[in-house]
Amino acid sequence: MLRRSTALVVLALLVLLAGCSAFDGEDATTTEPEPTIALELDIDGTVRDSHYFEIRLIEGPIDEVTVTYRNGTTAVVPLGDRSVRYGGNGTDVTAVDSGLETVDVLAFSGPPNATITNPEIAPSSTAIYVIRGQGENTYRAWGVLQCRDGLALTGVTFHVLESGIDGPGVACTSVS
Repeated sequence: MLRRSTALVVLALLVLLAGCSAFDGEDATTTEPEPTIALELDIDGTVRDSHYFEIRLIEGPIDEVTVTYRNGTTAVVPLGDRSVRYGGNGTDVTAVDSGLETVDVLAFSGPPNATITNPEIAPSSTAIYVIRGQGENTYRAWGVLQCRDGLALTGVTFHVLESGIDGPGVACTSVS
């Protein structure tokens, strides 16, 4: 019995010593978490038809996008440093590609009168939006949103009306 107690005490001491000898005297390094912001998509309107809304946040400014049309042809659309909007009542566009990395996506499918918020997204000053009607293969509207330098996109508003998609209204906020 004494041997068993002695063995347990020796084992406990070894465990303690092993833990103490592993300490190298330096503080543990921690990395700062990446900053996040909230992005809100607000959709209202008088039309009750379901639509698909997608906001793709892009890494960096976009100089141009490549659009693909229903017939398979493509075209390059130059942007410069401005936002653009196409459609409202429909387009023949089936895809919009910036050639840059998408860092986050906020999407909603359903009838208008909804607010969708993602409280923790990576700040981005640039986004591509696409809107498709239920059962449609082409976008009713699409565009590129670009905030000025030092600002991040924090809100996008669309109005779904009988006459088509109105918007986007855009909110940009300082992230510094």
